[in-house]
Amino acid sequence: MRMFWGAAALVMVAGCQAAKPADPAVEKAWVRLPAVQGNPGAAFLTIRAGNKPLTLLSVSAPFATRTELHESMAADHGSSSGAGGHMMTMAPVKQIDVPAGETVKLAPGGKHVMLYDVAPGVQPGAKVPLTLVFADGSRMETQAITLAAGDAAPE
Repeated sequence: MRMFWGAAALVMVAGCQAAKPADPAVEKAWVRLPAVQGNPGAAFLTIRAGNKPLTLLSVSAPFATRTELHESMAADHGSSSGAGGHMMTMAPVKQIDVPAGETVKLAPGGKHVMLYDVAPGVQPGAKVPLTLVFADGSRMETQAITLAAGDAAPE
């Protein structure tokens, strides 16, 4: 009987630990380099909030002269003949909110970071630094792997 209660106590402790939100983190960061030098690249990553919500205001990248938070979205474009078409469009966003205990993924076709004037020396396979700046004044740094324009996105 003692073994049963000991095992039950371990399960309860493990359950409590699993329910506690993890510390905020940045994970799975990667950069798609531009196909043509002078065109913008893009950075993608996953942000996990802890027990407080996060509001991402900017991302700095020392290998690019400028960065912007963007979101891609489908846009309907009608024609005079009545036939509509679907195109993707993209627009800057002022911030990206991450609710407490939640995860937000910046990914192709959604929210992402545009990277303008990427340094020509950055090659596929290199690791580059990204610094995320949040509304509460906190910062998170991460290393992103770089991929060529035609490479498949990492899992």
